[in-house]
Order: sequence, then C-alpha cells, then structure tokens
Amino acid sequence: MSYEKDIHDFLAHCTGRVIDVIYVLYGKISALAEEEQPKALMYLCDNIFNVDSDNSNMISSDKFSDEKMEEVVNKIAEKVRAYFQHAIYTAVVGGVEEEEFYSRIWKYIQYDAQFLTTEERVYALFLLMNNDHIPYRNIGVGISMSEERYSTIVGDIGSTLIEDTRYILDFNYEQRTQRASLLVNNLLSLKDSNQQAVYMSIILEQVKKDLKGKMQKCIDSL
Repeated sequence: MSYEKDIHDFLAHCTGRVIDVIYVLYGKISALAEEEQPKALMYLCDNIFNVDSDNSNMISSDKFSDEKMEEVVNKIAEKVRAYFQHAIYTAVVGGVEEEEFYSRIWKYIQYDAQFLTTEERVYALFLLMNNDHIPYRNIGVGISMSEERYSTIVGDIGSTLIEDTRYILDFNYEQRTQRASLLVNNLLSLKDSNQQAVYMSIILEQVKKDLKGKMQKCIDSL
C-alpha cells in the first residue's frame, strides 16, 4: 500500500484527540523508507484538513496524559514554534521548493538533539500541523523597493486615484463584485508592475486599518 493511500484511509476514518491521531500518523511516516518520509510528511500537511472522516476508528493512547502533555509543552513548545516560523520565512524568501522544505523539517523533527523522546517529536509534528503557513507553498518573494522609491511611485499614481480607491473601499455596494471590479479596473490602468504593487499595498493597508477600527469598536462596546 502506498503511503498516500495509507494516510488518506486513516484520515478518512479516525477520530479522537488530535495529539493521539498525530501520534499514529508520526508512526506511519517513521516506518517508511527514509527517502519516502519527507514526501509522506508533505502529503500529510497538504491533506490533513481536506479529508472528511466518518469517525469510525477511535484513536486512544496513554502516551499523552495531561501531566505528560504539560511537561512536553513547557519544555519545547516555545522553541519549536520559533524554529518553524524562522524555517518557513527563510524558505519562502529563499524560494525553496516544497519537497526540499519538508525534507528539512522532517530532518529537524527526527534528529534535532532537543527531542529526547518520541512524544516530543510527535508534539513537534503537532505544532507543525497547527502553523498558519502550513501547507508550505513556494510562492516567491515579490517586488522589493526602498521607501524613497515607494514614495515616488505613490506620487506617480496620484492622489485622485488613491482617494477614489478609499471611496470605493468605504462605499456599501450591493454586490462584492462591484467593488472588486472597480479596484481591478484601477489596478489595470497603472502602467507597470511596480505601480500595481504599490497600489495593492495601499489597498491592503486601508483594509487592515479598517479591520482594526472595527475590532476596536467591538472591544469598546463590551
């Protein structure tokens, strides 16, 4: 049986505590031939949240009592989270391909000296599954520019287009495609990718600002 089918079939039937499920999955990956293990990890990360389970296979284990979980969490959680964040950032900005990324991560989980027990390695895998940037994607690094260059391009775009954009974002259209189509028209009217990137950054900053404002209003109303 291929590791893809084995992992998929397990996910399609399992239920129970997440950490116990991850324990079994860790065992399945570790039992594979060495060259297949990173590939199986990549397959798991790509599919763990996409396979619906019928909950017919209850997974239970005495490996992680509440006391054991607390011990493991206190020992490695902070360091492992920091490592994953750094590893993902480094991989993205370095243009690392998916298979190479998971090879590095699996090597870390399996062989890093800080993990003294299987339970600690399983918990590291659990933390990987819970990272917002997993599944990893080699998405590229985008356009970089100095603040001076950025300011120059903002001036080239012009205040009229920027104010129009803020108006579009603030107006309550009946359909979401109306706002989107107007923004796309503005984006495509710009002469090159540098102007388009700066324009998109202005949109994202405005959306972020509006979201923070709405959240603050909710907090103030409590």
